[in-house]
Amino acid sequence: MHLFIVRHGQCEYAADGPLTSEGELRSRQVALRLKRSAITHILSSPLLRSLGTASIIAEECDKAVAVWHSLREGFDDPHVGFPRSELMRRFPRALLPPTITDQGWPHGGDSYESFIARSQAVMSQLKAEFSDDDRVVMVAHGGITNYLLHAILQIPRTAPQWFALDYCAITHVHFVPEAERQNWPLYPPFEVEIISVNDRSHLVTPSQ
Repeated sequence: MHLFIVRHGQCEYAADGPLTSEGELRSRQVALRLKRSAITHILSSPLLRSLGTASIIAEECDKAVAVWHSLREGFDDPHVGFPRSELMRRFPRALLPPTITDQGWPHGGDSYESFIARSQAVMSQLKAEFSDDDRVVMVAHGGITNYLLHAILQIPRTAPQWFALDYCAITHVHFVPEAERQNWPLYPPFEVEIISVNDRSHLVTPSQ
């Protein structure tokens, strides 16, 4: 499986702020880049800034957007997300889980341990739902993406790292099928190939 992790576009400053005009422009640029990558599935956090970026990518790739509650960003304080009817009005390509209701959806109250557990659950769900041949776009946030990369790379919780991720940058991860794993003299067979981190090469100003 090839996984293209995209941080959402620039957004209005709020717990669940929508994309700015700059965020929409950059989302269109990343969408045009991914359109050439034979994408099979698109996933998104249920927060507005992520769904906004994912929906622009979905329009270019002619796909639906599967919304995973587990891809939301982490917050210390409790929040309530937008109601199901409002999200469907704004993002008609979104396939919403039953946890998102017309009363909204509660989130927040995260901790270091709960964030780790959530990222590990995302990894398990990816492996369960997708095959070696799938090419999956995941639109999420800087925090959850960092935790997910820790899970992918098996970075111990006692030695945390930070991956700087810009708006609409792509981090490309290849989960190598067992039959394709190389057994080089100085490297044992590896399960994960990191093709790029924070790739911004598709983000250009209108004059470029």
